[in-house]
This record gives sequence, structure tokens and C-alpha cells, in this order.
Amino acid sequence: MMQRVDMYWSHNSPYCYLALDRILQLRRRPDVDVVLRLVLPGDTRWSSHVFALERLIALREAAKASVGGHAVST
Repeated sequence: MMQRVDMYWSHNSPYCYLALDRILQLRRRPDVDVVLRLVLPGDTRWSSHVFALERLIALREAAKASVGGHAVST
């Protein structure tokens, strides 16, 4: 039976580097499937949330302008 290991890798985390040898050993085993998942640094994740919020605000303002300046319920 194939076992699955999800490895959430962050370049900012020293724990990932400490676990690297063990993860590489697990990858050599035929009964283990190691799935590497990259985690973006915190400032990158935060930037994407801010960008999405700015986009939503712009869309809301555009919707307000298209109905004569009246607020649009969201």
C-alpha cells in the first residue's frame, strides 16, 4: 500500500532544512509518495491578499459609478 507524505516547504523555515535528509530518504522508498508543496513567504502571501482587496475595491467603485453614484450592495 502506497503511503503519501505532504511536505510543505518554506525557504524561511529552518525546520524544513532539518527535515530535508529524512524527506530525501523517504523519496527513495518505493512504498512512499512524497508530495512537495511550496509555501510562499509571508510577505508574498500578504501582498496577494492586499492586491485582491484593492481589486475588489476598484470593482465596487466602478459599479457605483455605473449606477449614478449610488452605493451597490454586495
